[in-house]
Amino acid sequence: MHHSTGPPQAQHHQPAARALLRIEDTHLDNNAILRRLAYMFSYTFADVAEVTALGGQRLSPSSARARMKREEERGAVFCDDHILEAFLDGLVIRLRGPRPPGAPVPPRVPLTNNEVLKKLRIALKLKDTDMLKALQHGGISLSKAELSALFRAPNHRHHRACGDQVLRKFLVGITPVVQRRVHGPA
Repeated sequence: MHHSTGPPQAQHHQPAARALLRIEDTHLDNNAILRRLAYMFSYTFADVAEVTALGGQRLSPSSARARMKREEERGAVFCDDHILEAFLDGLVIRLRGPRPPGAPVPPRVPLTNNEVLKKLRIALKLKDTDMLKALQHGGISLSKAELSALFRAPNHRHHRACGDQVLRKFLVGITPVVQRRVHGPA
């Protein structure tokens, strides 16, 4: 899917992404998505590694840090789809709990922006109205039909690919909502 990185942090117990996030990033890649999500939840590098492990991929805090760097930074490591998907799956488990025993496991599909959006919707228990508000707060307006098109199967005639700008605007718009949930009202 994507690729990139995020700036150095001195210690693994500090919030991982506060200094790593520049909202004006124009190219949204896996490293940028991971960086933005860590910032959103105020996760440390150790937290990112722990959540990724919940999703089935082992990652050390220093490896998490390297995958959150921008590609032009020294020590940057490309965050591949398997790591980002494991982080998103781990986020669902951390926020919603594990699958009930015997529950069917959905088939793996390529990690696209649509899948990232879908996994965040599940993890955060968002309704259409929540997502539309987040997009609007992020600076983009979609109709309910346009939003539902993002969640349709790729072979459905009304499916719409989620571009980087839509995902970026969603992440920008939902971040304060998540931070209020995590830290309480300011």
